[in-house]
Amino acid sequence: MRLLRQGLGGIVLAALVASACATQTRSGAARPASDFARSLSLSMAWGRALSAGDTSAKADFTLTNTGSAAFVGCFGPSWGVSVIVGDHDAGYSVRADHPRCDEKVALLPGQKIVWSKTVPLSGLHEGTAKVTGWVKVVDPMACQQPADCHETSVATSPMTVAVGVR
Repeated sequence: MRLLRQGLGGIVLAALVASACATQTRSGAARPASDFARSLSLSMAWGRALSAGDTSAKADFTLTNTGSAAFVGCFGPSWGVSVIVGDHDAGYSVRADHPRCDEKVALLPGQKIVWSKTVPLSGLHEGTAKVTGWVKVVDPMACQQPADCHETSVATSPMTVAVGVR
């Protein structure tokens, strides 16, 4: 019986530690798991076909609230597009050390927001590219300070894109 209690105690302790580690914020404080941004879906399309040697390309993004409740949040400064041909990522990303709320966004169920960004590209060569775009959204209710907020990444599904000869 004693071994059974010790074994169960170890399992419970392991579950508590795993739960705490999975829900820690940047500041190290434990916070409950959140459904924030789980109802968001991101898609992306190129403004034109990609060609080897391109140094930039226009990407059109669409963020959709697929949930049954309104979404209220912010765009953070972080975003990016990965364009991998072979083993080289010709894409671009912006990352922030301290997430913050840059632009508020509110979407009703089924509502979309559309925007375009010019994506700098480096060393893009001919071939088949694996492409993924992403943005960071910030939960304004989980901000410790103006520049230490909880952020969540919303990414496109991976796409395959042909990069043609210039």
